[in-house]
Formats: sequence, C-alpha cells, structure tokens
Amino acid sequence: MDWQKIYQRKPDTIEKYVLESFHNLINATSRIHIFPDISSTIYSGAKSTYLKPQLDELLIAIFDETSIMRHAKDGFAFTTKRIYWRNINEEPKAVEYSKLIASAKIGGFLKNKIELGAGNHIEVINNKEKNEAIIQFINRIKTAYVNGIPMEQSSNASTVWYISISGSQFGPYEINAIKGMLASGQIVPSESFAWRQGMTDWQPFLQTPELEALIPTAPPQIKTSPTPPPKATAEPQSFMSLDDALDAPTIPKTLQNEKDIDLNSATIDELLKLPGINLSGAQKIVEERTKLRGFSTFEEIGHLLNLQPHQVERLKIKALLKTYKGSSTSAGKRVIDF
Repeated sequence: MDWQKIYQRKPDTIEKYVLESFHNLINATSRIHIFPDISSTIYSGAKSTYLKPQLDELLIAIFDETSIMRHAKDGFAFTTKRIYWRNINEEPKAVEYSKLIASAKIGGFLKNKIELGAGNHIEVINNKEKNEAIIQFINRIKTAYVNGIPMEQSSNASTVWYISISGSQFGPYEINAIKGMLASGQIVPSESFAWRQGMTDWQPFLQTPELEALIPTAPPQIKTSPTPPPKATAEPQSFMSLDDALDAPTIPKTLQNEKDIDLNSATIDELLKLPGINLSGAQKIVEERTKLRGFSTFEEIGHLLNLQPHQVERLKIKALLKTYKGSSTSAGKRVIDF
C-alpha cells in the first residue's frame, strides 16, 4: 500500500512494519473500521470517550464493542505506537506496545477478554472471532518495539522475487541479488515493479517495503568551509582531456580480464556485468541482435541503448564483437512460468 498517500506523510521503519503486520492479519468488518475508511460517527464516538491519538503515531483501526448503537464509544483502537480502549462502565486506558510487561493472551470464562498484564484487559464481545489475530498482532508489535524488527521480515533469503521493467519480466531473484543490482544501477526503482508468492498483483518497487529498504542512500553531505585554491607551482600541471583519454592506447589484451564478453553471443546474465547495461538494455541487445543477425559495430549498440560516447568506449574495453553464429535455443532469455 502507498502509506504516504494514505497518511499524508511517510511512515518510519517501525511504523511501516506495524501497518503491514496489521493489514496482513486483520480485515475490516461491520465492527472493525480500518483507516482511512472510518466514518465520522465511529471516529467521533471513540474519540469522545477513550481515543486520544498523539502526534507521534498513526491511527490504524477502531474496534466497536458497543452492544446496539454502534457508535464505538466502547471498544478499542490500535495506532502505530499505542493501544487505546474503554470497557463498558470503566475508565478509558491506553498503553504503549513497548511498555507491555507480558504477552497478550485470551482470558475470561467466555474467552471474551484480551489480557494485557498488570491487571489490564480489553473486553471483546463483538469481535471474538478475531481474538487470535488480535493477540498475534499485539505480541508481534510488542516484540518489534522491544527487540527490533525481525530481520527475516525484510530480508528473508528464502523469498524470491520477480522484477518487471518496461513490460519484461525477470527473475526469480533472492534479496541479495536484488540489492546488488540496485547498487550497480541495473534496477531503477522508479521504473520497476515487483511480485512474489502471496501477492495478488504486481506492485510498484517503491511501494514494496521489503525492497524499498534495500535502496542504497547517499551519505549526508559534509559541511565544510571552502578550500582555498592551491598555490601556483613552478611547472604547470598537465591534465588529460576526455578526447586525449579516448585517443590513448588501449590496454593490451594480455593485461585485460580474460573473461571478455562477446556481445553477439552473451546471455542476459553476462551482459549485466558490462558497464552501462541494465536489465532493460540487456533484453534489447538480445532481441535486436537476433533481428540483425549480430551487431557489426559498438556504435550500433550505443545507438540502441542511447549510450554516451565515453560509455561506448568503456564498452569496447570490456567486451568483444565476434561473428554472430545465431542460436537454436532460447539462451539468454528468461521465461517465468506462473
């Protein structure tokens, strides 16, 4: 979900974890009102008796435990930081997840109470069928606030993902592989979609918490006073221009990486190792060379991928262009079988 759009601000890491956990466990009903689909009547009723949300939290849901009127003046509510509740004929109470001294559990003769420890309990009459999910949610968030978010929730190595770029599907990839492709620029988050088992549809990369957390961030800029220019030396220093650099002798083949990649036969995985080529570009190369029966010059690839001249020159150093031999197989292409 686009939490920033729903709440008009970007949730922090723990808030996002709380929101995702709740929505994975509990669905809306006639007695469970989930933000932003909470009517003014329900919100006003809860707020008039027990719900006093603070600026440091986001409202998640209100559980109506009134008998007939359905005005939610009795019941409980979850935010990203606290639990608020008011039992019938009792004073309102609130507690932070991080300050719960015991794990929540079902109590009461009719199993209509959620015990929170220290004598605190929430009466659950209308939503008893949700007791197990409610307790699981409370205990999960209590643990996250006390011990930190479980690493497997955001970087489970056993979870594999499929990535879609410009309508083409790639994968499956594990988290570490995606992290590497983000660092090298092979995946552009703003232009990509993601899918894994359990999801009903493709989701924008930037709206997928597990993957968004992998995006590398630049360190903050160091604020320093301007450095004065160096004093003139007796002999002026010489610098190599870009034109000179391009005209300079290339590295002898014996000193280069022996694993040179032939652009007329390389697979997508091999093409991704080359500078300036991302997933979309690798797919274009494979498709176009089949139509052309091979590339004749590096400039053709530069034109295909809109590379700058210096990028083409770098490609010449790292790759080869051998005679195209064609292929009777689908090597280099990835097929996703759903």
